[in-house]
Amino acid sequence: MSDITITVDGKELTVPRDELLIKILNKNNFAIPQFCYHDALGMDGNCRMCMVEIEGQKRPQIACNTFPKEGMEVRTRG
Repeated sequence: MSDITITVDGKELTVPRDELLIKILNKNNFAIPQFCYHDALGMDGNCRMCMVEIEGQKRPQIACNTFPKEGMEVRTRG
């Protein structure tokens, strides 16, 4: 699958479209709190600690259950 471009806190990244946003953030050294997410386990999303703002969304979204989309703009800090 091809890579796409997203922006996180003003930094442009080229990322795989089939990788969870939380993994992308962790790989690129964006500090994001997390409790229930682990690479070896499935998506959980119960703790809601990994919330990020995504341009165009009404409410913050959980990064552990969100896949990137081309042109997505993400904010990890207020």
